[in-house]
Amino acid sequence: MKYFLALLTVLILRVDTHAQTTYAISGIVKNTKGEKIQSATVFIAGTEKITTTNADGDFSFKGVNPGNYLLVVNMLGYNSVKQAVTIKDRTETVDLVLTDKEIVLNEVVIGDKKQSEKDLKKFTKYFLGIRNNPKLCWVLNPEIVKFRHTDSTLIAATDDFLIIENQFLGYRIKYLLKKFISHNSSKGHFFDGESTFEPLTGSVEQQQIWNKNRKIAYEDSKMHFFRSLYAGTTRKEGFLVYKLTTDKSLIIERNPSDPQQFVTRIDNNFVNVNTEPRIMIVYDKEKATRPDVISDKPPKMYLTLFGLPQNFSLLKLIAKVDSRGSITDYTYNNTFGYWPVFGVSHQLPFEYKPD
Repeated sequence: MKYFLALLTVLILRVDTHAQTTYAISGIVKNTKGEKIQSATVFIAGTEKITTTNADGDFSFKGVNPGNYLLVVNMLGYNSVKQAVTIKDRTETVDLVLTDKEIVLNEVVIGDKKQSEKDLKKFTKYFLGIRNNPKLCWVLNPEIVKFRHTDSTLIAATDDFLIIENQFLGYRIKYLLKKFISHNSSKGHFFDGESTFEPLTGSVEQQQIWNKNRKIAYEDSKMHFFRSLYAGTTRKEGFLVYKLTTDKSLIIERNPSDPQQFVTRIDNNFVNVNTEPRIMIVYDKEKATRPDVISDKPPKMYLTLFGLPQNFSLLKLIAKVDSRGSITDYTYNNTFGYWPVFGVSHQLPFEYKPD
């Protein structure tokens, strides 16, 4: 009997150890001449993991769970480089090469300083999010943003990290902005870049406020939706999904679809998601708990956004998704509607888990 109990204990410990297995992502950073680059910033996009290379150009991230990761390297004088890494059942090692950045002498233009203030105000509004409270989230180094204009757009980018103090969610964010575009006529905007998060320290009361705000920010987020697709709990977690019949106009099925019809499981770590031609996502926890009232009417065409649910998002996604809500190998990842109005001020790191 003692032998049986001892054997059972060993088996339980082995299973538990296997369940908690983590790996590492390591590598070396060089330039095109093969020279090792010291003090380059290396981070895993969307996470709290950030480091710098040592004298031999080496870096390493330990304690990495299976999933999709995007390594980003930044160093002044070089173009930033990105490398997608998928962790399945082993540690991964990568070699990253930085290319010299072309030096461009910018023309000095003397003009109305108020125009620059206008550009910065517009950029801050849409980059941080139009629902952002400027008293709780702000850019600490806006002077590094470089603006230029076309006939119809405002374009911005940075060579180094934007530092964002987010007192709403309790993070300091380093954001490497690749491109920001704001259209003058349609008021549409788009920005692309990679970020890393550092939790702020605060009093017990402040931590409680941040935890509450983080939960609110997470509940109807894109990250939350992707995680629910992976887990097969989309309806249970409050999301209703409606299929569009075409990608060229708003013709939407009246009855909710089973979200799992868009998901194909690859293994224990990944699923493939294909929402072609497009789906509409509505977060409504109360309605999601009630049985559907099935309609036999044909799909409805919307000539404008009028009549659509207040918190709708349209999504066209063909990608691989992991349990953290991270995507890779994507053909499409296009979003319109509710989600894009929340900028950086509502973003959470992939380490975040609701209580």
